[in-house]
Amino acid sequence: MALIPRALWLSVHKWIGLCLGIWIALQGLTGAFLVYKLEIQAGLDPQLYRTGSPTKRIDYDGMVESVAKSFPGYRIAYLERDGMASDEAFRFIVQRLGVAPSPFTDREVFVHPSTAAIVGDRDWLTFTKAVWVLHNGLIAGRLGEDVVGYLALVLLVFLLGGIIIWWPKKGGFRRALRINIRSSLPKLIRDLHTVSGIYAVVALLTIALTGLTVIFPKQAHAAISLFTEVRPSSSFTSDTTMPRVRRDRQTQSAAPSLNALAATIEQEYPRSTVTLLLFPHNSEKGTFTFRILPAGVNPFVYTTQDYKHPKDGHIIGRFDPANQPAANSFLGTWAVYLHTGHLGGTTGRLAVFASGLFLASLFLPAYIYGRKSVPLVSSSGHSNRRAPKH
Repeated sequence: MALIPRALWLSVHKWIGLCLGIWIALQGLTGAFLVYKLEIQAGLDPQLYRTGSPTKRIDYDGMVESVAKSFPGYRIAYLERDGMASDEAFRFIVQRLGVAPSPFTDREVFVHPSTAAIVGDRDWLTFTKAVWVLHNGLIAGRLGEDVVGYLALVLLVFLLGGIIIWWPKKGGFRRALRINIRSSLPKLIRDLHTVSGIYAVVALLTIALTGLTVIFPKQAHAAISLFTEVRPSSSFTSDTTMPRVRRDRQTQSAAPSLNALAATIEQEYPRSTVTLLLFPHNSEKGTFTFRILPAGVNPFVYTTQDYKHPKDGHIIGRFDPANQPAANSFLGTWAVYLHTGHLGGTTGRLAVFASGLFLASLFLPAYIYGRKSVPLVSSSGHSNRRAPKH
């Protein structure tokens, strides 16, 4: 990097900002919004998300039967909940039979977990979900995710260029970390862009890198394995497919009792919360996949997944951060929760929220620098341009 002229880094940084500034701003705004997605969507439709009576017991089998009877032209893809309230309705996402899963045709069915009564239903693609789809590029399938991933690589170059452009000469760090509000407007705008960017760069780099890990897990696995222990792919991890389990995406085969499967999870993880249940035909591994938040610990650090056989329900794999190398936990779940800020609790979410808004604010200074000739004044106060000859 030191071999690349600073002027070239400045040009790269500027043109990335000009060409991708709108996308950068959009990713920042949508990312900030999604930090509080669960609270927002529940607040917008409380009559669907809340039943009005605390849940005393969870009848998985009753809910599945109720949804199947009420929506005969659909199949259940997965069940999810937020675990945010004692009276929350459970959400079943159902897909049309004979039609490829799509955000435009899937439906979301809200069910009372104790009585199995249908609380309501709606199209899956709500405003909140549309923001999520836009942020992740999922509306274009895997291609959309890849595009977002490659753009995230460009964002890393953008951030790296900003660091190199800002980097002061020896002894100038104290001055380089201050903003002089009495400066001329062009220099004040430049300093607000560069200095505030340096203060936020660690959070922004973390968000970009974890986003890349989520989109490109195999490449991330290979890169991390160069530096630390990662469980071999032959072992059961979240990014491998279980052998000898045949998937059937067209029909929903007879299943073991979900209440019985949930009871075994309660025995292994007392007072835990199941927040997601993937059905075999919709699971990457062809299993019943339970996402579990154990009680008594940080649920996002110790998020566990149990994989149970689709025919008889015996456990055939488990992803448990307490029993594996940290690198596997990072690849499996921590990268996602770092990206959203949930791993750091309230403070982490606020940091990611603020970083998203800040990332959006970077677009305007980048645009100003690209359209106007602003003197390149270094952080130490010396001009980077040669003085004109008299």
